[in-house]
Amino acid sequence: MAMLGFGKVKFENEETSVTFDVGRGRIKYVPVYDGAGLRDLNDRSVQFLKGFTQVVSVDLFTVCTDTVEKMKTLFIMLNRTIDRNDSRYITIYPRFGDTGADVNYDCQINSDVELQDIANVDVGQTISLEFIGMDVLPLSTVTSDSTLDYLVDESGNNIVDESGNNFVMK
Repeated sequence: MAMLGFGKVKFENEETSVTFDVGRGRIKYVPVYDGAGLRDLNDRSVQFLKGFTQVVSVDLFTVCTDTVEKMKTLFIMLNRTIDRNDSRYITIYPRFGDTGADVNYDCQINSDVELQDIANVDVGQTISLEFIGMDVLPLSTVTSDSTLDYLVDESGNNIVDESGNNFVMK
């Protein structure tokens, strides 16, 4: 399952925040299982769904001169995340806007960093980056102006994770 957003993309950490006005964000939810090595009575592998982690892909475009400075700031943020230790992260808003219904995830870089020319000028590049979420979460939709509902099975029973937490939908 993936959701696309067009418009602004925002990055922040403890020290810095930078927003790109021209960008494209994609959020993919990847299931995370637990129970490796467990077998049932028929000697089949048994896995338990722990939740979902996020894979966030963003495409940024340097189409104005102020975007170059923003790109430099982003590179500094990425270097700070990589240089310290594995617990450092960047908070990413892949569908950032002015509505107040912004989705954000704490992530670490999961891709190479490569600028691609889209024109033979200083401000004609694009960069595609992929990040992986730091947390395992219940799957929820990221639509705006929706209520919070529990996921239920065909019998009407609440679907819960291994800790007994309800999976919810927005």
